[in-house]
Amino acid sequence: MKKLTIGSAVYDDFDGIFFSYQSIRLNNQDILDDLDLIVVDNNPESAEGKATLKFCLDARINYIPITSNKSTGLRNHVFKNSKASHTLCMDPHVLFEPNTIKNLINFYEQNPES
Repeated sequence: MKKLTIGSAVYDDFDGIFFSYQSIRLNNQDILDDLDLIVVDNNPESAEGKATLKFCLDARINYIPITSNKSTGLRNHVFKNSKASHTLCMDPHVLFEPNTIKNLINFYEQNPES
């Protein structure tokens, strides 16, 4: 089982997804096998959506296209599709400082009831 799912719901924000997830991948190369990365795309037919799909495929990020409705509640798909015991849902333009993800995983491991 993965240790942490990190996911975002996005609507036409390829740049946000690209930079956030590249930062996660580059800063956590030693624990990538412990991470489950998810992008829920609410406009997959747009040019931004197609670019996001290509990036996710190339980067081995779980890409979930949703066209049935448009709402911020789509972030719930991150939690529904999580493959880890803990899930972090973030906006698609966030950059974490180095060791943030490792520190969060360590916290969960040291505090399993939290």
